[in-house]
Amino acid sequence: MGLLDNILTPDGGDWGGAPWRILHLVGYTKPDALKDLGKRLKTLSRLGVNNILLAVDFEFNYQCDPDLRRGEGYIGKEEAQAFVELARQHDINVIPQFHCISHQSWNEHTFPLLTKYPQFDVTPGQYPDNEGIESREWDPTNPELYPILFAIFDELIEAFDSKAFHIGMDEIFLLGSRKAVYKKDMDCAEAFAEGINRLYQHLNGERQQEVMMWGDRLIDGKAHPLGISFSSRDGLSEAIRSIPKEMIICDWQMERRKDYETMAEFVEEGFRVLPVSWKDTGAIEDSLRYSTLINSPNILGRIFTTWREEQGRPDQYSPLHEGVKLIKMYNDGKK
Repeated sequence: MGLLDNILTPDGGDWGGAPWRILHLVGYTKPDALKDLGKRLKTLSRLGVNNILLAVDFEFNYQCDPDLRRGEGYIGKEEAQAFVELARQHDINVIPQFHCISHQSWNEHTFPLLTKYPQFDVTPGQYPDNEGIESREWDPTNPELYPILFAIFDELIEAFDSKAFHIGMDEIFLLGSRKAVYKKDMDCAEAFAEGINRLYQHLNGERQQEVMMWGDRLIDGKAHPLGISFSSRDGLSEAIRSIPKEMIICDWQMERRKDYETMAEFVEEGFRVLPVSWKDTGAIEDSLRYSTLINSPNILGRIFTTWREEQGRPDQYSPLHEGVKLIKMYNDGKK
């Protein structure tokens, strides 16, 4: 392995006792891509990865409602189960991710849920061809939405035999806008909390899943002016008072900062937290240092995101390698 010799170990190490050591991957929903990912699992395990967070969304051969498939040739239950079995041989669990509320379109293309059920759109009739928005969003207060979602979730849970499920929830911009349409007796934070709570009740209460979500919309952008993608200035952050403390918040702060106060605040609120890193090695080190200062058992580990930067070779993804080196250096008392 050459340069990897100093960080690869037969058992992967423990990243300082962290129980959640996660690599987040996008774009592995074609059978050949998932098979190729299976070839990388041994090295990923030796790097210490024990969970793969796999973005699935509509790119799955759904049987509950075939109209909700996006495109053709995606994985289904058989491919998912084969991958899960292989991952377990390397002590890796698979966590499916399905984006909720936001990311219901890409450019001018609206995804299948809001195409088939436009009545669930939180800004119905607005933004033709999705011009001028990040993505379309659904109305979390519409009760007719949830049987459809739960059927999707149940199919993914069965296919991946998962113990945890990620509901997305990042970059929600329309729910808090003036053009949003939802229950008139709610403000946007109450509508946001209702959506989270409904999903949590099904996933955790009925399906016994650990429930994970990105934390950016729960951050008050006035107190923490981190930028539009990393905090909320439209009132959504008030939902933090009304959602289960058992949620696992993935603190999506991937740029270099003097401090990572949001990480500490989520812990102080009583949540379990997973700091999230991307490709900036300096930010990885700064975030790691801050998490060790907090020194709380509610910091569960770390998520390394890729956002396709690994180009199909996550086992050679440089930020993951550098991050693991930093973790080992901290654990060895060299920092």
